[in-house]
Amino acid sequence: SRPTAVITEGLINYFDTPTVQGLWRRIATFLEGGAGGIYLTDLRLDESATAFAAVRVFLAALSVVAKGRVHTHFSGVDEAKAALIDAGFSQSALRDATEFPQLDIHLGRRGEVLHLVEARA
Repeated sequence: SRPTAVITEGLINYFDTPTVQGLWRRIATFLEGGAGGIYLTDLRLDESATAFAAVRVFLAALSVVAKGRVHTHFSGVDEAKAALIDAGFSQSALRDATEFPQLDIHLGRRGEVLHLVEARA
């Protein structure tokens, strides 16, 4: 009976694209079935992850440590936003993490590699 927030920070890039799309459909259905709500996550996109050699090396090393591939699911912001709408969200927005200096997460000039997702049922 109350709006709900679902947060999957730090998890999405460990799953392949079909798994993420299925998860997003289930979250959108869950939020739509109640009083609405918001879905928040972080996401790395192909266009930004492949732009920097250091990021490519980091993702490869993370895949080794995680004992599984780290995925970048969508080529860019528009594709990711469309996938969220296709999953059943009524609104979707992706923001460059550098838009939030108050987070003080010291992303430096590579901050644009990380996007913050906000989707509403």
